[in-house]
Amino acid sequence: MDTWFRVCGIRNPEQKVTNKHFHIVALGASAGGLQALKSLLEFLPCDTGFAFVVIQHVGPESILAELLAKSTEMPVHLIEDGMKVLPNHVYVNSPKIDVELSGNILGIKGIERNYGEPKRCIDHFMSTLADHRRDKAIGVVLSGTLSDGSKGIRKIKNASGTTFAQDKSAQYKDMPQNAIKTGCVDFVLPPNRIAAEITRIANSLRT
Repeated sequence: MDTWFRVCGIRNPEQKVTNKHFHIVALGASAGGLQALKSLLEFLPCDTGFAFVVIQHVGPESILAELLAKSTEMPVHLIEDGMKVLPNHVYVNSPKIDVELSGNILGIKGIERNYGEPKRCIDHFMSTLADHRRDKAIGVVLSGTLSDGSKGIRKIKNASGTTFAQDKSAQYKDMPQNAIKTGCVDFVLPPNRIAAEITRIANSLRT
């Protein structure tokens, strides 16, 4: 059983999902990413019709899901293997796993890395997101060190998806700057304006 940390009062989380091809947004973050994630979620309405998957380089005792639940009225879930993705829900990774998408199902696998080997969990999820959602994939790279997310952003862009990177407001600029250097980022914005642009995209699909 997955855990809901908060339930949106506008929509019924158990409602039948008729659109199996809704957009899925990957939110990639690392060091300094908590505040960016909280800010982005605070500015998102809970009825965009999109699903949001948070992939962060979390520590072994992370309570990220509980913390993010305070910033949104969407239901927030800790990702479990075989979990179905629903619109207007937020999904958060656990420590020491890679998350991947197959259709509307999230899969997880345990990972072991050699000491000093860079984490690539954001790239991994974004790559599978691009494969399964194509132009309905949205990738966001927020604060963090090194370059995780750059390969995933490139793949989403090549699949005709939409890509974002945090601007100079990032506490740690390596990850967003490396994503920008790929030439595959559509929007470079602070978290609140990333939320506004995602909302604009969602609203444009309703007209």
